Amino acid sequence: MYMYEKKSTKGKAAAVILMTMILILISGFFIANSTLFNNRPVLPVNQPDAVASLHIPVVLPADETVAAPFAINAKEVLHFFEKTKSEDVLAQAVTEFEGVYRPNQGLDYAYDGKVFEATAMLGGTVTEVKEDAMFGKSVTVKTGVDLEITYQSLSQVSVKKDQVVNQNDVLGLAGENIYNKDLGIHLHVVVQKDGKLIDPATIIGMKPAEIK
Repeated sequence: MYMYEKKSTKGKAAAVILMTMILILISGFFIANSTLFNNRPVLPVNQPDAVASLHIPVVLPADETVAAPFAINAKEVLHFFEKTKSEDVLAQAVTEFEGVYRPNQGLDYAYDGKVFEATAMLGGTVTEVKEDAMFGKSVTVKTGVDLEITYQSLSQVSVKKDQVVNQNDVLGLAGENIYNKDLGIHLHVVVQKDGKLIDPATIIGMKPAEIK
């Protein structure tokens, strides 16, 4: 009986020692992993680059003035509609579409029925590139915080949204559209300052700050 009890006591002691060692090993493992985890740098997951998403205003040369939207000798074929203009001019500033006459909100240029390059009147950032079934492809370039110039009736576009362009950079090629099909191949230009429409012809040669 004594020998059985003595043997049993040794077995219990060994079991206790073994369990203690296992607990020490497990504790050490968790402490080590916790330390490594806490020291591990936190990496962003699917987080957009904050710097890349910022729209930094384009700084123009101090002496940069508005240029014509082409490098060839294109002619005005449809004027900007403005009530202060003469009746003769206003007669050439409306578009008839499906029996309805509408004032022209921009200025249209053509080059003897030939395709020509549409170029940036000012440097800036491309804020929109789109295609419309009626008006064709278009590109909008924003200069500063309040001046936008849209180049419409394009058959091809050479730039992408958010791209920074310089003055005279090629934006696309003049083309045809359904709305002004009688004009054939042409470029339609719309200028807006603080949301107000401006005659594109009146700003050529002006500095952006001078445009009102």
